[in-house]
Amino acid sequence: MEPGGQRSMLADRGANLRLRPDDVPPPVPGRHLHLSGYTLLDPGPRAAGIAALTSAVDAGCTVSLDPASTGPLAGYGVDRWLADTAGATVLLPNEDEARLLTGCADPGDAARTLATRHRIVAVSLGADGALWASGEVLVHRPAHATDVVDTTGAGDAFAAGLLAAWLPDPGIDPGTRWTPVWRAPPRSCGGPGRAEIRHTCLVVTRSWLSAEPCWI
Repeated sequence: MEPGGQRSMLADRGANLRLRPDDVPPPVPGRHLHLSGYTLLDPGPRAAGIAALTSAVDAGCTVSLDPASTGPLAGYGVDRWLADTAGATVLLPNEDEARLLTGCADPGDAARTLATRHRIVAVSLGADGALWASGEVLVHRPAHATDVVDTTGAGDAFAAGLLAAWLPDPGIDPGTRWTPVWRAPPRSCGGPGRAEIRHTCLVVTRSWLSAEPCWI
């Protein structure tokens, strides 16, 4: 753990590495799929991830995608990633991932560039808040200042909150109606707050139900 709550971790994917296309339930037309980039970045579950994305798009579903991590992403190859994930509706990179995927030093430029490939791009900027890019629109919302203890799960919580707000009204204007969502103060950032963040992510974990995201 570093000062400011940033951390490095060694991930053990466990049974996730054994995910196969037959394990993925068929999509319900018009619903939503949320796909973790980790599913694509490892040879074991990659075919399942590609199959899920393809079948969701073919069924008329919206798809959100978290690129996951710059290290594995660089190893996978940027051009390969962009080709494999072209069908995603919403891309949710952090600042480093957005820069890697575009070669742009400025996160705003990176968001705009990615928005030429995806309908919506939301770039999380840590303490600087987040960017929303869609078409010609680029919106920045700052983060509330807080004493950060541990950022574990922050990206997942960001994705969960954004999708929970966006899915009921995909035509929402982020420049006005999203202000309460983007600027809502955190409930807690340490101790019991970590459990609250994980609970937030689990609450929106569904398997092709209603308009809720499916986490693979």
